[in-house]
Amino acid sequence: GGGLDAACTAGPCRHQAMDLVWTPSYNQGGLAARVCVQAETPQATGCEPPGQARYGEVCFSVRAHKCVYALAYEQHLQEVAAIYHTDWLNIYSMNPSVTAPDRLQYAQQLLNIGRMYNVVPGDTLSKISTRFGTSIEHLLLVNADIQPDTLFAGEQLCIIPDSCVAVLNAP
Repeated sequence: GGGLDAACTAGPCRHQAMDLVWTPSYNQGGLAARVCVQAETPQATGCEPPGQARYGEVCFSVRAHKCVYALAYEQHLQEVAAIYHTDWLNIYSMNPSVTAPDRLQYAQQLLNIGRMYNVVPGDTLSKISTRFGTSIEHLLLVNADIQPDTLFAGEQLCIIPDSCVAVLNAP
């Protein structure tokens, strides 16, 4: 009985569709979350059962890829490099599809901003940061899903190495 389907077949009913676009922030790589969105229609659609509000809720899961950044409109490699405390040559070298680093890229173009590293037994954030010439804070910035005290063998981390410092720290 009743419900939305019955209300929609009983008379004129206008369905409304809305697109939801979410671009993860620069520091949300690896984030996994459940998101619920409530939307209210400004006018009745004719589909609501009597006395029911004109809003609905939809819940879904989101996961942001690690080591990937979606360019904003008219954003340059130099700007992306500054966000991640690296240089544009580092970003450029990880993105062979970028043929001209001084030209505007298109909005929402995905750029690799680092390399994935598989944690091995005995690794700590301190050891990894020293090995790759970065800091623990920077590792946490680009890996939203890791806990500072707990690393597991096989876990993947996004690393944005500083090759000059990493060479100095090499064994």
